Amino acid sequence: MLNKSNERIEMNTTLRIILTICFALHFASRVGLSDDFQLDLTAEPESRWYDYYSDAFAEVGQGWRGDDELDGFFLTSQLPTYTPIGRGADVFPFDGDFTNIGSVEFDLATGEINDLTMDVDNFVAFNFSVLNSVLGDGYDTTLSNVNGMVTTDNGNVSAIDLSADITFTYGSVEPDIVPYNGTFTIQGNRFELFVDEAVLIKGFGTFRYGWDFFGTVDGLSELSVPGDFNDDRQLTAEDIDILSGAILANDNASRFDLNSDGVVDSSDREFWVQQLKATFLGDSDLNGQFDEQDIVAAFIQGEYLSAGAAGWAAGDWDGNLLFNEQDFVQAFIAGGYLQGPRVAVAVPEPSTTMLLGLALLAMGVRFRRI
Repeated sequence: MLNKSNERIEMNTTLRIILTICFALHFASRVGLSDDFQLDLTAEPESRWYDYYSDAFAEVGQGWRGDDELDGFFLTSQLPTYTPIGRGADVFPFDGDFTNIGSVEFDLATGEINDLTMDVDNFVAFNFSVLNSVLGDGYDTTLSNVNGMVTTDNGNVSAIDLSADITFTYGSVEPDIVPYNGTFTIQGNRFELFVDEAVLIKGFGTFRYGWDFFGTVDGLSELSVPGDFNDDRQLTAEDIDILSGAILANDNASRFDLNSDGVVDSSDREFWVQQLKATFLGDSDLNGQFDEQDIVAAFIQGEYLSAGAAGWAAGDWDGNLLFNEQDFVQAFIAGGYLQGPRVAVAVPEPSTTMLLGLALLAMGVRFRRI
């Protein structure tokens, strides 16, 4: 009896442990674990802050009267000439170094972005604005409609795809609250912050301010994306144009040898289009399918039968950096026209695609003449 009692106790204990583990796993899966990525941004030298009220702007990389350490204001209306006005001022206290400007909170399991916090006020000096002299103590940063995904590599953030609405608000007491609205985005390792709004303030007039900042997101782990030759961690038309140039220049650098056959040639270009980008020759906008919109988009670029160099987006689908009838021939022989995304497509017979191609080519020539 004692042995059976002990066995029963052991079974109950084991059952409780199993149930506890199951409950913990269930709870963890429902709640989800999150992590924060600190936002350290480096603004490129051409980034600017505008005070249109005074016809003035300050630029991160533009020194003041030969002093690169000092910022200053220049006349917006005199661009592209940098006409200095006023006195030198430290508009950007940290120049283009926006370290610890905010953070991105994301779900560890899915990579989905849950929250974004930022405080831009510390990095673009507020005390040079008319509004601050009227309303007091700088501006607050508010973010909304935050969405996007984080890509991780062995637990480290390697890329961010994020979009959010951003508002900079001067003043804190009604009716003296003045908001300026714009957007903040990150794609791969590149960020853009753009705010430009004219606000009518009763008793003071219209004040138009602008924040136009762009640059890189620091601290991301290195993640090599095959076929990404401009290092923006995306596969774009610029990448395939770089590859086409390398093939024409007989550049056998290993990074261009995408199919690892020891030679950089048209087969690597086909590999980029078909395997890496999973699309077809002719897909001008690289949205994953070849249709009439791609033909229109290519002709709009105006390079058909011109002497100028054309890229993928302008109709160079065969890789010779020109847009001519051969691009249509190659694209239609490939058989992707109107087949939808490149997943389990049925490729038409070459004779059919060629006839269709010649018809569309004639249409394209007519489109160009019009």
